[in-house]
Amino acid sequence: MAATLVLKVVFSFSEHTTLIKFTPNTTVRESVEAICVKNNKDQAESFGLYCPEKEGFWLDDERTLMSYEPWELTTIEFKKKEMRNISFIYRGDHFSVPMDETTPITQLFPIIAKGCKTPNYADHIITYNNTPLDLNQSFVKQGFTDLNQIEFIFKHEFFVKRVQQNTGSIKKHKKLEIPEFPIFEQPLINSLFRGSKPLKVPTIITKTIKFVEKCGLDAEGIYRISGNMKNITVLKDLFNQKDDVDLHQYISSPHDATGVFKLYLRNLPEPPLTFDLYEKFVQADKIRFVWEKAKKLKNLIQCLPTPYFDTMSLISRHMKLVSTHFEKNKMQMHNLAMLIGPNLLRSSDSGMSSVIKDTQHQYSICRFLFEEYEYFFDGKEKSFLPLFAIGVFDYDANEESEISVKKGQYYEVISQNLEEGQENQETQEASWWTVKNILTQEQGFVPSSYIEPKEQGFCPQINETQSTQKRSKVRKQLDNLKRQIESNMLDVERLSVKNDNLQNHISQIEDQLNKQKEIRQLLELSYKQKHTNETQEN
Repeated sequence: MAATLVLKVVFSFSEHTTLIKFTPNTTVRESVEAICVKNNKDQAESFGLYCPEKEGFWLDDERTLMSYEPWELTTIEFKKKEMRNISFIYRGDHFSVPMDETTPITQLFPIIAKGCKTPNYADHIITYNNTPLDLNQSFVKQGFTDLNQIEFIFKHEFFVKRVQQNTGSIKKHKKLEIPEFPIFEQPLINSLFRGSKPLKVPTIITKTIKFVEKCGLDAEGIYRISGNMKNITVLKDLFNQKDDVDLHQYISSPHDATGVFKLYLRNLPEPPLTFDLYEKFVQADKIRFVWEKAKKLKNLIQCLPTPYFDTMSLISRHMKLVSTHFEKNKMQMHNLAMLIGPNLLRSSDSGMSSVIKDTQHQYSICRFLFEEYEYFFDGKEKSFLPLFAIGVFDYDANEESEISVKKGQYYEVISQNLEEGQENQETQEASWWTVKNILTQEQGFVPSSYIEPKEQGFCPQINETQSTQKRSKVRKQLDNLKRQIESNMLDVERLSVKNDNLQNHISQIEDQLNKQKEIRQLLELSYKQKHTNETQEN
């Protein structure tokens, strides 16, 4: 039988009390709806559960009953919320939203977002006269009676607005006084507007990377071994307060720096490669040919907002540098991509099935970005074209600039050619290829549908000679080895004969020694007998 939770509920409209059973995992909203049905009350959305203890507060509709402390559920009041139309300004437009002004603001966010017609209310704040409100308190408790100048605004937009308003005073003050906001569990862009000048990359990223490159490139298991959790927590608290943090003052192990680095990326509400581009990145990773995949990924990278692009550029450069020290730190590129990839590219769907399904794409894409950092981020040109292609249909050249193709014959790839105006198309598949006949060295254009690129670059017509040379070399080596074995066998036979001769010689010597021993024994016996006879005669 499922566990039950018994609540003492006071009905404010009838002033009677009753005990009601709920399952612990029932949400507050579900409880309210059940009570309304049982008591024939319409408009369940206008009712709520209120805890009169201490200063009193409304139970959050989204939370379960089990998530509250026992004292908070000792006595619960079921009553109607006092609804009032509150005007909000959201991105220049005015919206009127009915709500209870005694409810903590954080509980009102879904209602406000719905009223302002925005599906995503995460990473927003509410301000009054450009001053952020305490989201854990209600409008009434903060003393607001005029609720017509409330602004619902994205955090980073608020920071930019404050910087712009105070631009004239920057020269007069050493430090622009902007409210301190934490950076953990906040959008990456929030970290760029904490000082008087916007940053290109969050300070926590640049500082931890510099620390690792100075003290930890050769540290075994860098980015794999966990740091000291106490030190990481200290760094987290410091970076939440300010950007000017001297890592050398608080830690000595590079693993602590990588720990706070990974923690920051893991806690970002949106990863650097963004949720909007996630599916496009996954589809790009499924492209068969690497040269087409590289072109598609580069186009996607160029779509990133500038701060996200700069952050990915710095991280990719750093990871490539770390991998060059793999002989000492034991961290090759695939290890780094496996550890860091899920923090840089992930789906907005945090379900386990989604995580498992796309893990390989996260790893593959990030490894490619790390390995080819110069191509994706530094503007360096690189050809990912295949070395060879095979004819899949016969093609007869129609112009001098074209080349005839025979089915099954291999051609060296020179370049791929897009039709005019195709450079801006999303697929960017070549309509024509420039190839060279390996046998005749003739070069020209051929339609892409008549040849099939070979990504590995294997060409039988070129590799045939190399294979023959290898077989000849191996055959010579085998012949030499065979002769060496035969020579060794002859040496073994000669040594065996010598050994037999030596054994015979040793046997002969042993026979002679035995005979000499017998003769000596006979002489001794004869001498003793003679001596005995002489003694008796005397």
